Amino acid sequence: MIKNKELRILPVVLVLLFFIPLSVSAQSIDACGTLSVDGATYTLNKSVVPEFPGGTCLGITANNVTLDGAGWSVSVSGFNGIGIRVISYNNVTIKNFKSIIGSTDAIYLSSSNNNTIINNTLTNSDMRLYISSNNNITNNNLIGNGYISGGIFLTYGSNNNRISNGSIYVNNSGNGVPPVYDYNLIESANNNTFVNTNFTTRNIEFTNTGSWFNYSDNNGVTYISNNASANTVITRTLLNFNQTNLTWLERSSVTATSTYNITGLLPSTNYSISVNSTVQQISTTDISGKLSLFSVGLTTSPQILSVLQYNYPPTIPVLYTHPNFHLLSSEDQVNWSVSTDAEGDGIGYDVKVYNTSTGLIIVDQTNITFTNSTNFTTLNWTNYNYTARACDVFGCSDWAAVKTFGFTNAIPTIINITLLPLNATTTSNLTISMNSSDENSDLLVDHFQWYKNGVLNTSWNDSTYVNYTYNFTAGDSIYVIGYVNDSYNDSATLQSAEVIIGSSNTAPVLPGIEINKSMAKYGKIVHINTSNPITDAESLSIKMNVYYYNGSDKVYLVNSSWVAPPSNFSLNFTNNWSDGLSHNIYAQAMDSGNITNQSNLTSSESQIIFTSDVTAPNVTGYSVSATSITAGASITISVVTNISNGTVSSVSARVTRPDATVTNWTMTTTDNTNWSKIYTTTSDSGLYEITNFYLTDDSGNVRNNVSLLSFTASTATIVVGGGSGGSGGYIITPTPVPTTSVFAPLQILYGNATDIKGEATLSAIGKCLSQSLLLDNECAKGGQILVTEPVNWWILTAAPIFSLMIVFLLSIVDGRPRNYLMDSVLYSVIGIITVLVLMLVGFNTFIISYLFNSNLPSFMFISIGIWVTGISFIGDHFSYPESVYKNIKKFEKIKPLKPLR
Repeated sequence: MIKNKELRILPVVLVLLFFIPLSVSAQSIDACGTLSVDGATYTLNKSVVPEFPGGTCLGITANNVTLDGAGWSVSVSGFNGIGIRVISYNNVTIKNFKSIIGSTDAIYLSSSNNNTIINNTLTNSDMRLYISSNNNITNNNLIGNGYISGGIFLTYGSNNNRISNGSIYVNNSGNGVPPVYDYNLIESANNNTFVNTNFTTRNIEFTNTGSWFNYSDNNGVTYISNNASANTVITRTLLNFNQTNLTWLERSSVTATSTYNITGLLPSTNYSISVNSTVQQISTTDISGKLSLFSVGLTTSPQILSVLQYNYPPTIPVLYTHPNFHLLSSEDQVNWSVSTDAEGDGIGYDVKVYNTSTGLIIVDQTNITFTNSTNFTTLNWTNYNYTARACDVFGCSDWAAVKTFGFTNAIPTIINITLLPLNATTTSNLTISMNSSDENSDLLVDHFQWYKNGVLNTSWNDSTYVNYTYNFTAGDSIYVIGYVNDSYNDSATLQSAEVIIGSSNTAPVLPGIEINKSMAKYGKIVHINTSNPITDAESLSIKMNVYYYNGSDKVYLVNSSWVAPPSNFSLNFTNNWSDGLSHNIYAQAMDSGNITNQSNLTSSESQIIFTSDVTAPNVTGYSVSATSITAGASITISVVTNISNGTVSSVSARVTRPDATVTNWTMTTTDNTNWSKIYTTTSDSGLYEITNFYLTDDSGNVRNNVSLLSFTASTATIVVGGGSGGSGGYIITPTPVPTTSVFAPLQILYGNATDIKGEATLSAIGKCLSQSLLLDNECAKGGQILVTEPVNWWILTAAPIFSLMIVFLLSIVDGRPRNYLMDSVLYSVIGIITVLVLMLVGFNTFIISYLFNSNLPSFMFISIGIWVTGISFIGDHFSYPESVYKNIKKFEKIKPLKPLR
């Protein structure tokens, strides 16, 4: 039984058991020693040296160990000192050491594979791999002093190791004997690659012919790989290193032959191989960019080796196939396409024409320039071959593939023959089709022989279609043998697959339908599509019908034509529903299996719901360019519309004018969204109210949108003559005139229905002067409006005085006696009444207008004469009542005046 005290201890034990593995797998070390825990990570927390000189500081004796230097150093002095050693363990990572110094080796791997050594500096020490392969050594700096230690050693079958980035360099100057080299390949170290290891001038030691040194200085794209025929040290200086130009200096410590394997060049490309600028050979890379092996004899003197991309030959000309080569002619011509040259060199052509049977050469021309054809005379009815090649100054392309021409006919060929349907029934119609070809492009005629149950039916010969009415019965075997003819020869025959007539027909299959609902407006095209192809087991022709139900009756919207299965359908109909309601639309597939007493078979119905869109267009914004303008000016009314489907066909604005009349203004657009109306006001002044906008779409849907827009048209005014009769006149506005004018700078504007400005003033006023006396309606328009204008009040006071002066002058001329008091009263009343009457018909307005605008005043004087004559006539024929006359005589004695004439 477990006691309470033991129960209290149990959780502690479990926690310790849980964390112990963690503490083992991640350990901090501060001294040399053996790292023996499999999978553990060891991290230095300070730089370490062994307690005694010589030997190994850090020995790794487990797999999957990570040793992180964390920026610290390891240093071992004395005899046979090794910084870090791994023997017979794999998947080890050594990284991040600031410095590793070993009197013999900084890092030593023996029989250890698949390890990673990264981001370390080896100071005056080497890295040595012994029988260790597939290791990744990246971004390490191996700095040697050339005395015993330095560089990297790959020894005794250490293969497939990759050493990249960082730097490998041993300074051998003045460090005594024996020297140590940058790269040391000892006893058959193969397939090791060095990439971007700061290779400028470096020494490579070969101890036997089985070791290969592979180096890339362009990130592993291109490699120079070589070996040596004797134990030697090769000193190499890289000059150029890219895919088109590899150039380097090579010197051997002893005379030796080095074999080179260059990879990673441009694929299928010519390269020249040169020694001291002398081309030794031209070699073409394979499709992977590899050159064939080549050898160079090295000496103790430096030699320049180069592998350079070689000049491209011109492209191979493409020979022309003559369409009429089988027709006889006395002379023929062979042609080819123009070749190109990558370097832009001049191109000539070599061509050969020879008899295909005898091999006799008919044409053998070289360096044909400025043309891509050659002529020759045919000798007999036979075939000829011809070929050509393109050449530049460096060499020639390959010969083009041989073309044959001549005076014999090529026999046409049948490619395939097809009898359908494969699953035919007694109600099926059979069709045969054939694909064929002819080398001469001759017109081909198809021929068919129909076999029923193995017996040729000559009545069906050359038919492409056999109707079921030929009484197929279940189990009949039908096949067709076909051939073609090109007017010269028949092709070989080809038999179709055998079709066995079945006994029954099955309905087609309609997977479903889809609808394009975006075009749901009234009068628009609605599309109905199949979701997947309609199929028919018997491969009978099929069609699709689209309809809706009116009660129990089908009303067809659209029907397709017959097509071969399987097939997708896309049908359309015009939407005639303007009710905005949902409608069930159905589709059904039908096959063509109808014969006597047998109906077409139909698929099950597919249904989809369609809703007619009756949404009218809408106004999203409107504006007016100004809220107040001068009568006669222009204003722009703008409306922005939107619509869910279709287009807006028209927009109009309903306007209430100042005189309370209502009108509709049609608006225009350039993009079917922004509509506008530019309106030029007449002389009507006052408030224009835009009460509604009416929008119609192309389906007839109408929207009445209420508007709050308005604008006011007002008349410009001015006080005439400096009088006090108001703030300004409706008729006259100031405008500059030439300084030679004898009149005031006034221009007359009109308030009646006929707005008159500029040069039209004279003729219009002259017309209205005569018509106003007759109270003509056209010139009297607006006259009553002018009664209250200040200009007419001025006329009302000034004109009678002017009239009386004229009357008295005429009276004196006439010589008749006058009573000054009575005549003054009489003629003043007559003048005022006359002015008022003429003012009401617009007469005075035109008098003033004409006075200040006319360059021909004769009309003005005629009008004034008519006016004075009227007043005189009325005054002269007026009789005072006797009582008035007697009362006046008490105050004044009438004296006659002597006539002037």
